[in-house]
Amino acid sequence: MRFHDDYHQLTDLLIEVAGKLLDERDEFPPFAGAVALTGELSLYDAEGEYEGADSDPEVIELALFDGLDRAAKAGECRAAALCTHVLYPNGDGNQEAVLIKLAHRDESSLNVLLPVLRDGDAISLGQPLLGQGTLDLFPTQAS
Repeated sequence: MRFHDDYHQLTDLLIEVAGKLLDERDEFPPFAGAVALTGELSLYDAEGEYEGADSDPEVIELALFDGLDRAAKAGECRAAALCTHVLYPNGDGNQEAVLIKLAHRDESSLNVLLPVLRDGDAISLGQPLLGQGTLDLFPTQAS
């Protein structure tokens, strides 16, 4: 099934980039990825797209969403994803994590949450937690 391959390839790419950014910077601004109709993978950031996009994660995420939404509605991609660095409630406090919101033209959206595990200077990503998706881009996207 193509959507499984698209989700896996896109998720693998975003996890790889997020991991490198966490190693280099300790955090990262939102970024996005897409699978073109040809199957080609692309990465996107929002640099220069919106005023304030250089520093405000919410503005960056909005700019990325707008770009992905336009591409999906124009039929330029068959899958897209947003990747953000988040905190989520976990037990007694908040857990740092990488959140990937995936959307596909042929399948329901999916959220993938990967806890960030820190041991001194070493950073790794924990087992993914899957949940119902919140990124609805495609006009005929399955629900």
